[in-house]
Amino acid sequence: TKLLLKNRTEGAAIYYTISTDGSEPAEPTVSSSVFDQEQPIIIKGETRIKAIAVKNGVKSDVVTLTYSAKPQLGAPTASIDSGAMVSRGTKLKLSAETGAVIYFTTDGSDPTDSSNSAVASGAEVILDGEPGAQITVRAYARKADRSASETVTFTYQISKNAAGVTADVASGTEVSSGSRVNLMTD
Repeated sequence: TKLLLKNRTEGAAIYYTISTDGSEPAEPTVSSSVFDQEQPIIIKGETRIKAIAVKNGVKSDVVTLTYSAKPQLGAPTASIDSGAMVSRGTKLKLSAETGAVIYFTTDGSDPTDSSNSAVASGAEVILDGEPGAQITVRAYARKADRSASETVTFTYQISKNAAGVTADVASGTEVSSGSRVNLMTD
């Protein structure tokens, strides 16, 4: 969870101290960290913040903020190792903690972006694309009583052969009895 600190006084700077182990942070002063809206505070575990606003040497009262982050859900795992060569139409199974919903994309885009129309949900992904194409699956999991998981990335290469397997001797070739045929993938 990202936290933005704001105050109602135009042009005031916010100085803060923070504790992420549940202990009481020091009193903030003008020598403390200055809050930057471009870098929100990330809440993990038991977090306590003390902050003041200062403008023209005038300090506000100290504000104490306390947060408790939900435990983070483990990232989804895939049934096929990332980097594998697969046939078109291969079914990839994604797994996460029981009760979690998995959100994913197959175009490498961000599955956490709620405006992304490429986001799908479920535990099964059909890997499809042109022969030789690389498919990038990005996934994360959500569950009501947990913080969302980290986003993970899995990449797969679509085989250049229709079934993903080819032989060193063309199919339909007449061969001598006892001939050896080697099977291979891309």
